[in-house]
Amino acid sequence: MERIRSLYTTLNRQKHELEIYRANIQHELEFAEHIFQNITTKGALDLQYLRFWTSSMSMSMFNGDLMLTARKPAGGIHLLLCDFTGHGLPAAVGALPVSDVFVAMTERGFSMPDIITEMNRKLKRELPTGFFCAAAFVDVDVTQGTIAVWNAGLPPIVLLDRKRNIFRSVKSGDLPLGIIDKPVNREAIQVVEITSELRLFMYTDGLIETANESGELFGQERLNDCFRSAPNESTILDYIQQTVEGFRGQSQQADDISAVQLNCFEAQRDVPDEAKSLVGPQKVIAAEWSVRFDLTAQVLKDINPVPMILNLMRHLRLPDDHRKRIFTVLTELYTNALDHGLLGLSSTLKSTPEGFAMYYRERERRMAQLRDGHATIRIQQTVEGAGYALRVSLTDSGPGFDVEHVLQKKKNVEPVETTVPSGRGITLVKSLCQGLIYRDGGRTAEAVYYLGDRTK
Repeated sequence: MERIRSLYTTLNRQKHELEIYRANIQHELEFAEHIFQNITTKGALDLQYLRFWTSSMSMSMFNGDLMLTARKPAGGIHLLLCDFTGHGLPAAVGALPVSDVFVAMTERGFSMPDIITEMNRKLKRELPTGFFCAAAFVDVDVTQGTIAVWNAGLPPIVLLDRKRNIFRSVKSGDLPLGIIDKPVNREAIQVVEITSELRLFMYTDGLIETANESGELFGQERLNDCFRSAPNESTILDYIQQTVEGFRGQSQQADDISAVQLNCFEAQRDVPDEAKSLVGPQKVIAAEWSVRFDLTAQVLKDINPVPMILNLMRHLRLPDDHRKRIFTVLTELYTNALDHGLLGLSSTLKSTPEGFAMYYRERERRMAQLRDGHATIRIQQTVEGAGYALRVSLTDSGPGFDVEHVLQKKKNVEPVETTVPSGRGITLVKSLCQGLIYRDGGRTAEAVYYLGDRTK
């Protein structure tokens, strides 16, 4: 009897210890989930033109898939879809460094290749061997009217036309993040001109690998049928979700599922009203100053100086509304100086959808071969009447162009087959600035941006 009593006491004690242990584990998981949600929520924007469906495995509080969005300083968005190795908490851990890099670098104006390279470097450095992340990155460029797509390890990203037919499928062209420390494969980035009908759909492999009770996979063919069978384009994602869940029936979900539908046309029209961002009085620093950057060919190949300058503008207390506009102005002047002045690219290449892809492929080729040339960026804050103005000038060592001749051609609506600044970007610069002039045979562009009355 004593032995039974002792055994009973031991079992009760062990049961109590297990309950305490389970409660502690549950508390730690809830704490981790809270941190995970707070960090990843930074990359969650509520956008009418973006729809997202996610379905987690029932056994885990965490999702190994991740979808992030962030606005770029000059308008447009970055969109990232990730599928981490494994499931549950180990997979979710990788979301923290990825979210941190993605949101911070997008807000500071870094480009898609720079962000991808840094995310890859951070995952490779901080996470265990064998842990990696299949990912897709989408960049909506509102000034160029294009969408850039990069796929590394996810199923093909689908671009749909107005009849919901697949007119382009962007397959994986790069290694998943975190495998080896290397720059992004720029040749894997595909650029497409945005039309009013363009829709993008991307998803993780959990969708097409969903199995029914007989072990049959949902597959790519059924997914493609869903694009055409949905009642209308706005219900594609809902229709796919219903079809997948109906196909699975009572079988257990074996992987996390994420799917994204993007209306590209509405996304490129979404330029936030910067007037709404004004909160209280915003004053510029009351002083005249100037900065200058001399950039060699090697620097131009490896570094985009615009985000660095945007950071400097923040330290110089330039208000957010002005800083975003200056970012747009500087980005366009720099892009034109690099593409047309130093690389000798013709803007007429972009006159057709196929030309866009050809333009960016040729750009990458010429950037890789760039050996000579330089560019100088100079920014001055000067007194202009009762206020201050920023003078932003960019000089390149290219051949330049006959400014008067080109302006006359454009005035007469004649086609200009030359490597000169043109298109939506320069039109946007002119709309933001009080003046835009070209000097030194077209090699120097100077924009004047008024900052406001210094007496207020």
